[in-house]
Amino acid sequence: MAQRATFIDEGLDKVQTMFRSVEDEFQKLQKQTQKRRKELEKQTQKRRKDFEKRTKRFEKDLRNNTVVKKAESIRVDVSKQLDDALDQMLGWLPFATQSDLSKIDRKLNQINRKLRTLEGTGSAKPKASTRRSSTH
Repeated sequence: MAQRATFIDEGLDKVQTMFRSVEDEFQKLQKQTQKRRKELEKQTQKRRKDFEKRTKRFEKDLRNNTVVKKAESIRVDVSKQLDDALDQMLGWLPFATQSDLSKIDRKLNQINRKLRTLEGTGSAKPKASTRRSSTH
């Protein structure tokens, strides 16, 4: 029985030793994982900054490229030609422009003022205006 107890105690000691060893290895793995994660974060930040720098440099080079400048110039010219053609086409159609509408509005305001003036003077002499039209 004593031999059995010793055997069980030895077995328990081995299990406890193995368990501690597993715990130690797990902690080591956790530390290694955290260290690697921090390294990866630093690398990612560095690569992102480098990518942003290269992108800005590429944009600058692209803007200074003669082919791109020529393409932009052509785009501006074509856009202007399209706007001119559209204006000309709209000129053929009977649409009132903003300035036409403003002129009409001013004339209507003048007519309204004259009409109010005539109504004001006309109400004082309603018979005179009817006599003139009947005598003619």
